[in-house]
Amino acid sequence: MSFYANAGGKALCSDGGVNQFDRCFDIFGLGLEAGAGLRERSVTLIARSPSSPAALALVANLRRFRKGFLHTGVILGQIGPVQDLQKLAEVLNERIEGPSPAFTMIKWARNRALLDAHERLTLGTRICWTGDVLRREDSRNGLDRIEDATPELIAQAHTSFEALWKASRPLPETAFCRLRPHIPVASVNRLPGGAQGQEHGFNVLQLEDYLRLRKH
Repeated sequence: MSFYANAGGKALCSDGGVNQFDRCFDIFGLGLEAGAGLRERSVTLIARSPSSPAALALVANLRRFRKGFLHTGVILGQIGPVQDLQKLAEVLNERIEGPSPAFTMIKWARNRALLDAHERLTLGTRICWTGDVLRREDSRNGLDRIEDATPELIAQAHTSFEALWKASRPLPETAFCRLRPHIPVASVNRLPGGAQGQEHGFNVLQLEDYLRLRKH
């Protein structure tokens, strides 16, 4: 059974935009074998927001892999725009084997001290892309580097991702109240001033309202 749908890319490119990521996913997918281990099947992303080019490319390319084949983790510096976050969550939910919701695979680097981390996409043990720091104020990505993942580089990338993952926070449950209404909410999300909200019968705020009240 095929686990990857090839789009024809053969080599790295440096023309910017989502296309360079598509070609990276081609190289990654074509190099995988059916018996690949967890490290070879791991995809990690640190992105400024769900609308960052690397995050959009992840959304566009995950469906090219068989459900449950990849092990994916995402850290975001910002959790808006809402529509792009929900697209990312939808794709992650589609790719999961079993009942785990997408919010177990996405974390929020909400502490401003974490925003000096660079955007980074790692594809198994083959490719590593590095972009600007999460805290940059404009939408331009001055640093845009793609490298073949040497053992030293991939070890450093995975170590830094794991450290940032531990320091980041889970997404608020309200981020997925509209996406996965059947996920039970164990408790009311209490916000400053006792603010509460309702959506699909749950005591949660809309994500847009949450972000307005809990700016970081």
